[in-house]
Amino acid sequence: MNNITLLTVLYDGHCDFCSRCMIWLQEQQQRIPLEFIPIHSASTKQRYPSLFNKDDADELIVISNQGEVYRKDKAFIMCLFALEEYVEWAFHFSKPAYRPFIRHGYQYLSHFRFSLSKLFSSYEKEDIIKRLNLSTPENNCQIRGK
Repeated sequence: MNNITLLTVLYDGHCDFCSRCMIWLQEQQQRIPLEFIPIHSASTKQRYPSLFNKDDADELIVISNQGEVYRKDKAFIMCLFALEEYVEWAFHFSKPAYRPFIRHGYQYLSHFRFSLSKLFSSYEKEDIIKRLNLSTPENNCQIRGK
């Protein structure tokens, strides 16, 4: 993994939830550059003909510049691995003890992604934060030492 210099992320561009996740990834500080391509695009079929079939046309796939292919929950972990602030989480989530939780969490989100898309599709980021009653960065609770 030391020689990874680019990760290409294939995602479902027809899914609003997936597209918003890609926007979020783009906004983060990347330690490994991420390239995003909708999985249904013509360029995906041209660049990766052996990867494209109807069984994985809707799953998250990450491809390294070295040709390594990561699918589903492993692709999610690789996206975190590429981000400066989340690389430690990626290492934790890749441990065998955490993998079942990550796999089930990924499957849950994947299963309900179109419902999440409907929920969030007509809202801007600030509206979504308010709708979910999430704290804004300046109001985040901090754990303080004694």
